[in-house]
Amino acid sequence: RITNTGPEDVTVTKILDDKLGNLLPVAETQNGNNPIVILSTDPVDSYFEFTHSVNLSSDTLTSHTNRVDVDAIDDDQTTASAFDTETVTFEYPNPVPTISVLKTADDNSIPNTGQQVTYTFRITNTGPEDVTVTKILDDKLGNLLPVAETQNGNNPIVILSTDPVDSYFEFTHSVNLSSDTLTSHTNRVDVDAIDDDQTTASAFDTETVTFEYPNPVPTISVLKSADDNSIPNTGQLVTYTFRITNTGPEDVTVTKILDDKLGDLLTIAETKNGDNPIVIPSTDPVDSYFEFTHSVNLSSDTLTSHTNRVDVDAIDDNKITASAFDIETVTFNYPRPDRDRSPDPDPDPGRIEIFKFLDVDNSESYNDGDLPFSNILFQLFNEDDDLVGTATTNSQGNAVFTNLDEGTYFIKEVRGDYTITTPTLNADGMIEVEVVEDETTEVSIGNYREVIPPQNPPLGPPPVIEEVIEDKVPQGPPLPKTGELPPYFAYGFGSLLVLAGLFMKRKF
Repeated sequence: RITNTGPEDVTVTKILDDKLGNLLPVAETQNGNNPIVILSTDPVDSYFEFTHSVNLSSDTLTSHTNRVDVDAIDDDQTTASAFDTETVTFEYPNPVPTISVLKTADDNSIPNTGQQVTYTFRITNTGPEDVTVTKILDDKLGNLLPVAETQNGNNPIVILSTDPVDSYFEFTHSVNLSSDTLTSHTNRVDVDAIDDDQTTASAFDTETVTFEYPNPVPTISVLKSADDNSIPNTGQLVTYTFRITNTGPEDVTVTKILDDKLGDLLTIAETKNGDNPIVIPSTDPVDSYFEFTHSVNLSSDTLTSHTNRVDVDAIDDNKITASAFDIETVTFNYPRPDRDRSPDPDPDPGRIEIFKFLDVDNSESYNDGDLPFSNILFQLFNEDDDLVGTATTNSQGNAVFTNLDEGTYFIKEVRGDYTITTPTLNADGMIEVEVVEDETTEVSIGNYREVIPPQNPPLGPPPVIEEVIEDKVPQGPPLPKTGELPPYFAYGFGSLLVLAGLFMKRKF
């Protein structure tokens, strides 16, 4: 600022700065490229003012002092002079905190019907000072600072300065977004953080999620069923029926039918479809389907069940795949021997057929190794405890009661030296049976007897041997008083005769 402090108008002729050089052209340029005439406006001084900028620095913190000298002349060419100095000092500046924020969505294009979107917020400390986050404000999601601090263990968010690698804090927030009008969802987050001098650093970021009408998703189901789920272990032909149903809004073409036991069945299915691809239309609201069959012989010596799984794939016109699977199990059993049945149809009103077998392994069921039990007598009682009839099993273990009225009957096995393993007996030791008119009620009865093998030594205490004392036999009756010779007299006389005979034989 050059001020005319005298009574005469003056024209500036020199503005010379000892550091910045000749500044008169700079001043005249700012005066519209005109000479600088400063009027005398007594009693108030008038002035001319201009500016000039320059970059200053000092590694040694040495002050920058410069002097400007100004000359001006009046209309008599009399010169007036003045000068001034100014000093600029240097100091080490306080570091300024800086941060950045990045906001991203896990899916930027979602169905217009709605979907959960998870936003990730990363706040990075890009400056030389540790900072504490004081604001996280989203224009659509609101104040997210409590959300972030909760994910930080309910602690303030302090982000250290780790030069040269920036450190950051990251958190997520999820929200459901939808738009019937397909209007994009754009939101902005503003973040503030302060250093220990309470200097604030700020940053913001925006993220956009767009909406689209979703492509319909194809869906299918598959049902696999066997015509017989329990067959003899010796083997039988089983026919599987496969029904593939289109349960979605799109027509689909079947591309895979793979059974883990039966192999690739797609070719078989297409053959039964006239050697054409299997296209199943979508028939809303009623599902449409394709069905085919496949037969196979199954058997199992070990009675292991046969379980297999079929997997089916189908695609729509957008090549989107729908998948489904199903499993089916066929069990095996030991076949029972043929029974002697009457060639005539079941009589009216009802009958009971008994199959009697020896339950060798005490398994409570007839299986391999068990034997039909013949010549076993059964009695049949009605509810009034009246004996209705008796029947004896034949060589096949079968016994039949016929011409029975509908009602409850009780079967009693007459033989009692075996344990009945099946079925369960009632409190009276009988088998309760329900007879229905025009039907045959079949009852399988198993017997088991535990055999204890001989042991050495035998079980039980040793036998007791009783001592038998014989009475002495009398040598003869007492001699009667009548003078009769006793028997021993005859014995003695006979002995003498024998001795005499022997002597005479030796003599002669």
